[in-house]
Amino acid sequence: MDYSPAVKRLLSKEKVGIGDRVHIEKGKNSFEGIVMPNTGQPDLLVVKLSNGYNIGLETEDIKIKKLPELKKPLPKKFRHEYDKSKKTILILHTGGTVASKIDYETGAVSASVEPEDLLASMPELAKIANIRTEMVFQMYSGDMEPEHWIELAKKVAQEHERFDGIIITHGTDTIHYTTAALSFMLQNIPKPVIFVGSQRSSDRGSSDAAMNMICAAHFIVGGNFKGIALCMHANMNDDDCYIHSGLHVRKMHTSRRDSFRSIDVLPIARVSKTGNIEALYDFRTKGEYKSLPVFNKKVAIVKIHPGFNYKLLEFFEKAGYKGIVLEGTGLGHAPVDVLDKYTRHHALVLSAIKRLAKNSVVAMTSQCLYGKVNMNVYSYGRKLLEAGVVPVQMTPETAYVKLGWVLGHTKNAEAAKNLMQMNLIGEQVERIDPRAFLF
Repeated sequence: MDYSPAVKRLLSKEKVGIGDRVHIEKGKNSFEGIVMPNTGQPDLLVVKLSNGYNIGLETEDIKIKKLPELKKPLPKKFRHEYDKSKKTILILHTGGTVASKIDYETGAVSASVEPEDLLASMPELAKIANIRTEMVFQMYSGDMEPEHWIELAKKVAQEHERFDGIIITHGTDTIHYTTAALSFMLQNIPKPVIFVGSQRSSDRGSSDAAMNMICAAHFIVGGNFKGIALCMHANMNDDDCYIHSGLHVRKMHTSRRDSFRSIDVLPIARVSKTGNIEALYDFRTKGEYKSLPVFNKKVAIVKIHPGFNYKLLEFFEKAGYKGIVLEGTGLGHAPVDVLDKYTRHHALVLSAIKRLAKNSVVAMTSQCLYGKVNMNVYSYGRKLLEAGVVPVQMTPETAYVKLGWVLGHTKNAEAAKNLMQMNLIGEQVERIDPRAFLF
């Protein structure tokens, strides 16, 4: 949306344009910042302050003065001398907010920071370990496809023996899908592989990027964890981060820095920015390391809701999908009981599920997220079991990833159903920790 004519006249009068640095006086208050594009209210002038936050100012009784453009400092070059007394960490970059900065011409956040730029802004990392960096992708996580998971898994498999641990930067929107994918694709990997995201771009004063990266590095150097995990803020303060299992974590808020929570289990550890590690949950799996990077994309997540249309399931059946993860209500339910004229179509929902379950896999999770699926409590849950639905004890996202991974290994529906019910790498929560709810 464009600015109103009144705001445009003010900017034109003072020869100020988008991206210009300005000094503004309004009443007893004064501000300095960058003029940003309009963000939805055309009568408010949007200015980005030096702390990274935007303010909207009414233009009545406002004085604005254009300031000279600040001289941009020469880009810092990351110099790192190898210290044989320290462990060595490889940082693989895939993009996302953790590797982004504000474009002051458009106001948008762009994924454009090179690995060296990020390290130059976080010199503390070099004090913790020897650091090597490499760009794998440069993309927002919302654009990531299962093929990218496979490529990333292959890269980690190729590199992990040469390093003491790996940090992977990743956008937060779908990071929990990727941590689950690599957990299945790199089973029992004998090194710590820690994903790190950020809710605020790395050039903002309120960014969580540096602390998340620093805590991840401390955890690799000072801990004894082996496997796939995620490191993000534990709270809104810059004190601690949680290390979450890659199989039992979910983004629970759109913008809070502590938006990631472990589901039905405690976080693996709490790590301070000074390197103190407090173990909370012993998440270790047994078995030899296996690199198994496969995925069948003919899978989908379907959310059950009032007014659910059975034709959605028919679409997946006709399209040849091999697996469906249902996000059921409550303990794992779907509308399959016919009670009156308004519920006659429920019989068609049950019939569609039966047909799908005959030749493919239909797995049931709960949209509650916390708590176990138990389809034996109510009659309509038992009807779904009789129809061939398979209950699983994991988040819908982990179930989706596991189902695609399983179907990448076998085309046999019965074999896939059996694998979905097995606890292969700790993905099934067999005992819920009562402390874990909203921990």
